[in-house]
Amino acid sequence: MSFSSDVSDFFKKNGSDFGSSSAEANHIITSKYSVSPPRGAEEIFSGDLKPGKIYLFDYVTDTKLGGKRNYINLMPIAVYSEYKKDTSGEIIDFFIDLTVTPPKNRMEILSEIYEKNSSIIASNKKDPNKTQEPLDLRYSTIKGYLQKSGFNISYTGFKRKGLRNIRLIEYPDWSILPYVTTSKIIGDSVSEIYRKYQSKLNSGTII
Repeated sequence: MSFSSDVSDFFKKNGSDFGSSSAEANHIITSKYSVSPPRGAEEIFSGDLKPGKIYLFDYVTDTKLGGKRNYINLMPIAVYSEYKKDTSGEIIDFFIDLTVTPPKNRMEILSEIYEKNSSIIASNKKDPNKTQEPLDLRYSTIKGYLQKSGFNISYTGFKRKGLRNIRLIEYPDWSILPYVTTSKIIGDSVSEIYRKYQSKLNSGTII
């Protein structure tokens, strides 16, 4: 079954209503992936970030709002891409931040990633407890097929030292992610972030 079919099934199970689907998706995220037990997740974060996996984490930073920084996401749900070191040697982990990506574009991004890497994902899903094969989600790779979705608008670097309470979102729950609305953002409202995302995408002012 394709990713889009899984998303459609979740939507239908919730009365084909976005509000109901969103409420159920938020419930799953805040209960199954809560920091404190009990939790229902079978596949637990191993301690190593793997490209192509989706994580929920708390972010601690001393970065301030101002200049071009209009918001800071303190609880991202994000697809891990790769890491790099800055000039001081500090590790920066790069993610596609789904929380600040509008639902329609979020759906496009996840669908493309899923379909392009379907064989690896299928193999990983068979046994969550085995060593999971990473996906090639380096920026240079995904730029070719995710450009139209505007993924690079929400492609964000987070200082590794600021990542806390990292939780791994299991594959079966990818289908709820287009409907998740829970967030913890300071600065711009989510609706304003979405508006700016769409404006950049429409105007072609993305790198």
